[in-house]
Amino acid sequence: MEDLTSMRQSIKSEIEKTKEALLQSNDKRAIRFFLDSIHDDIRLMINEGFSYKQQLEIINKSTNKNIKYNTYLRYVKKYLNLAGSKRKELNESKMSREKGRDFGFTHEAVPDMEELY
Repeated sequence: MEDLTSMRQSIKSEIEKTKEALLQSNDKRAIRFFLDSIHDDIRLMINEGFSYKQQLEIINKSTNKNIKYNTYLRYVKKYLNLAGSKRKELNESKMSREKGRDFGFTHEAVPDMEELY
């Protein structure tokens, strides 16, 4: 049983070392891992109304990372699924506005018998 416990401890310590190494590096996998670890903070900044550029400046300044804007934007749209929800909200608001409008045109799908002959 001690052998199993020591293996678990060894695995946990290796995972922690890997996490630390990923947080320090700047490859694609590391950046995604880092952004995943702070995604709650990213959502908070989005809800507070910060632009993506401002968010990235805050993240880069506070962590001494150099994440590019396009990389950050791709992460936010893909992994936080904001693009679809924003688009859906815009479509719903557009549809509700158009429902309230009266364009002065009505169309009846059934023609009068007089019009047919």
